Amino acid sequence: MRNFILIIVFAFLMACAPAVLKKDFLTEAALSSPSKIKATPEASKGKLFILGGLIINVKNKEEGSTIEALYIATDEKGYLKEGQFGTRFIAKTKEFLDPVIYKSGRNITLIGEFTGLEKGKIGEMEYEYPVFEIKDLYLWPEEKVHPLPPPWWYDPWYYPWYDPWWRYRYPPPYWW
Repeated sequence: MRNFILIIVFAFLMACAPAVLKKDFLTEAALSSPSKIKATPEASKGKLFILGGLIINVKNKEEGSTIEALYIATDEKGYLKEGQFGTRFIAKTKEFLDPVIYKSGRNITLIGEFTGLEKGKIGEMEYEYPVFEIKDLYLWPEEKVHPLPPPWWYDPWYYPWYDPWWRYRYPPPYWW
């Protein structure tokens, strides 16, 4: 009985969600929003932060790639918290990030070192972006939307042993 309980406990522990980012960076990185970092830039300079974001734009230059993103709150493992948006930030890397893969609307989680503030524009308005140097980056898979079948698809004479995607196993009744 004791072995059975140990196996059950071990199975539950194995089911815990793993971190999406490298563990060596997770121990050093802190959770904070870009708006808090913008408020105290000198105290935050050179520190590692865990950031989640919704990609707005990706630009590639000779020196590397730049991601402009809208902040999304994360937990300590890097998982995004839905509905908790914040300010915009910029993340830079020396690697090439393909804009087709890292396209607008995709979610990312990153660990970045705060390097300072950079002036930019959102439309016609001046904006000061917090800038991070990417140490680790995770691109979340695209969410696929599967629409429900139309209401006429359902068959009132459906039997569970038939394939549910067949419209009718037999011709419709005479009153249709």
